[in-house]
Amino acid sequence: MTAPGAGASHGYGRGEVAAAVALMGVGLAVALILGLLGDGVYQDDDIAHFLFARDAWDNTESMLHWWARPGYNLPTMLAAPFGLDACRALSALQTAGVALLAWLIARRVGVGRWWSLAATLFVWAQPLVMTLAETTLTETPAALYLTLGTWLYLRGNRVWGAVAVSPAFVTRLETLALAPVFVAALAWDAWRAADGRLGPALRRYWLWGSAACLLWAPAAYCLAAWLVDLPAASSPLYIFLRGHSAAYGRGAWHHYAVRWAQASSVGIAALALAGAVRLGRRAALVTALALGLVVLQGMIFSFGLFASGGYARFLVPVGGLVAVLAAGGIRCLWRGESRLATSTALVAAPVMVVLVGYLHPGAVARSAAQAHALSWCVATVCAVLLVLALVTASTRRYAAPLSGVLLLMLAAAQVGAQVRPLWMDNNVDGMHRAVLHSVDQLRRKGLSERRALTQHVLICYLHDNAKKVGGHEALRRWRAAPPGTLFYWDSKYCATPGSPAAQSALYAALQRGGRLVAQASCAGCHVEVYARTGDAPPGERASASTVSPN
Repeated sequence: MTAPGAGASHGYGRGEVAAAVALMGVGLAVALILGLLGDGVYQDDDIAHFLFARDAWDNTESMLHWWARPGYNLPTMLAAPFGLDACRALSALQTAGVALLAWLIARRVGVGRWWSLAATLFVWAQPLVMTLAETTLTETPAALYLTLGTWLYLRGNRVWGAVAVSPAFVTRLETLALAPVFVAALAWDAWRAADGRLGPALRRYWLWGSAACLLWAPAAYCLAAWLVDLPAASSPLYIFLRGHSAAYGRGAWHHYAVRWAQASSVGIAALALAGAVRLGRRAALVTALALGLVVLQGMIFSFGLFASGGYARFLVPVGGLVAVLAAGGIRCLWRGESRLATSTALVAAPVMVVLVGYLHPGAVARSAAQAHALSWCVATVCAVLLVLALVTASTRRYAAPLSGVLLLMLAAAQVGAQVRPLWMDNNVDGMHRAVLHSVDQLRRKGLSERRALTQHVLICYLHDNAKKVGGHEALRRWRAAPPGTLFYWDSKYCATPGSPAAQSALYAALQRGGRLVAQASCAGCHVEVYARTGDAPPGERASASTVSPN
């Protein structure tokens, strides 16, 4: 790995700075507008994290809970009292910081004075990076920490770089596995500074100081959890101690190649691979972190570790670093600087297109019609890219720039297909629509102010007096609930395959001890709301109209 500060000249002209700030500002404006236009969320986790941040002011357990992720929770709790829109705006600002830092890193690794500006643009051009900028999830602050720490390290501030990176380890817990990448970079720098002598290298104070600073956030988190006597199920060590769960399944070897194409787009991912080849050792740390997280997530999901969901958004923490590599890739292709780098992009892109178009079209398509159209486009795109790869092998005068333009067009098309405001009443997530319509029914009937129990976090957000109860305590809480208490039964969390006996007992108890006051169905997802009846005869149920949103 190159020593910090290696690369091209780092003087910044006024025009260059103004262009970087302008690109950052345009992306920020788009993210803020999308966030304000939408009233929904990307996944249920958005609401779960927001509720933790909102309650953190009054509840220490909510502040330090392992699911709340202190690296996310501590800054977000400052915005949470002002509502979900304020948290969305904070995410957009954090993404803007990532975009600006990506430009600075690109300058450091020698992408070029004006070509480095592409890194700022490519941050916003990644579909899931932009999508997460309009909601509130842990991946966005993790991206800010990783990108800031990498920039500080590359400019020679090794200790401060380690300090900045460490909060990422308590924001996305699996990123702790990337700590050895920074340790390897530190060891290599110490070795070079000592002219290849082991003894002097080990006596470099910054080597040990920086390595120790990498762990300050996890150490502080564990200490705080111990000082407040955090319950075992909420402690930071719980994720490593809980039993294995197959709730999310396991993935094949190519699972995260598809997820990377979904998160960053096929075009940006292919350009990033070309940039990694072209920049070589100058961007070794950036490449190791970016590709390392893709490999790490693939291993976690392939082996079913930590009950990971295998989601594409888990790759957003390296979105800024991927943008840096992609900026190097587009420069390489446009100027025809390396046949190997160009061929790498033109081989990787068809592979990703095939994986997405044929094996997982739903990763980028939002409807069956889009998936069908995508499948028909796959053969054409692959043929064009492979022809360009063959032409590039003999001449790169026109083929390389044309391939770069084609990859940018692929990226733009994918952004257009995936990025849009997040609406609660949408045609994609049937459960969200069913929840929304069941809450609306209760509001029309004048029951929305009643106390309610639920296992779905979205209901806790939409129903003011709703309390989330765990699967094991739901039955007990329902039996002890006073008459009139509502219980939201949903087919996602109340009918999980992990404990069928307990879920059957809960459903039977709801029917015996309550009356059905609302229900909604959409796309195979169901929500039923029961009101506690007190001394009503077993099995008493009042009829309710079924709402099936189209």
